[in-house]
Amino acid sequence: MPRRCAATLAIYGAAHLLVDACCAAAAFHVATVGNVSAETFGVLLLLYHALAFAMQPLVGLAVDAIGKPRTAVVVGCLLTAAILAIPPSFPIAIVVIAGVGNALFHVGGGVVCLGLTPHRAAAPGVFVAPGSVGLLLGCVLGRLYPETLLPLGLTTVAICLPIAFSPIPRRLVSSTSGTWNPRTLATDAGMSAGDVVLGLILLSITARALLGFLVTFPWDTRPGELIILTLATCLGKALGGFVADRWGWRRIGVGATLASLPLLAASSTIAELAVPGLFLLNMTMPITLGAVAEALPGRLGFAFGLPCLALFLGMLPSLVGIEVRGTWMVVAILSVSATSLHLGLRNVASRSRLENSIPVAT
Repeated sequence: MPRRCAATLAIYGAAHLLVDACCAAAAFHVATVGNVSAETFGVLLLLYHALAFAMQPLVGLAVDAIGKPRTAVVVGCLLTAAILAIPPSFPIAIVVIAGVGNALFHVGGGVVCLGLTPHRAAAPGVFVAPGSVGLLLGCVLGRLYPETLLPLGLTTVAICLPIAFSPIPRRLVSSTSGTWNPRTLATDAGMSAGDVVLGLILLSITARALLGFLVTFPWDTRPGELIILTLATCLGKALGGFVADRWGWRRIGVGATLASLPLLAASSTIAELAVPGLFLLNMTMPITLGAVAEALPGRLGFAFGLPCLALFLGMLPSLVGIEVRGTWMVVAILSVSATSLHLGLRNVASRSRLENSIPVAT
């Protein structure tokens, strides 16, 4: 990866941590001092996730049409920083601004990072990884250290300056809109084949989200274990793209999912097994992001937004109060995820070895 691209990626990853920390800090500050009931807080969380995740494909279409992903990133940072200045007695305003700001930031940042290393999964993995740490940090600050919220917001505003001057691919400065050509996925297939491939990859993402949000572990609220699990999730996302680019998307994506199955299936009774299990499972995230981008050439915003919509669908049962536990559920979910990922990546995995060096512009 060129040095200038690595510097840009580091800046965007740090911004991702700050943005997610702002959103989590604001949410848990409202829950702690905002005098809202548990039921109201649940509805607010559902609204936030709908705006922050389910709205991303629409935001992606707009970013693709306008061709200003860096502007979306800066506006997203400013909006999420602003919610920390809103009194917790206005929870709906906080949730709406946080959701819109989060969606803008993620789509804009996703476009830039996918464009930094085309046909590769490393950059999107490094971009999304710090979000897990940011969420944990925000939960702690919002609940226990409200005096830190203002410095957190100011730091998020300050990172807009390096973002504004960091180099990004020239082709992302203008409109990125293009035409979906399914023959990049299967040379002898028609449009329906491209639809099926894209659908299978999104199904794998939804199944993975189901496991993360529907299957709960009774020991995951202890601080020590929670920190370790967060780090395992972060490292899995950060390293998964590099490993997959080296050894092949399908081999690593499907292999990591299958390897995580026995570990996560037994983790409800043996907590230590969840650490390598979550590490392996999260290695697939950058692979699926890269694969969807391959399925939608020229539409990086829409391509980044669709997996986030799939994530929302996977977390929706948990958001509405459905909770399922048991080894059988872990096995079923991971089996669906591995199977759909294998079938979806069969026609795109070979593209992970392509490397297209593109110029950058300040």
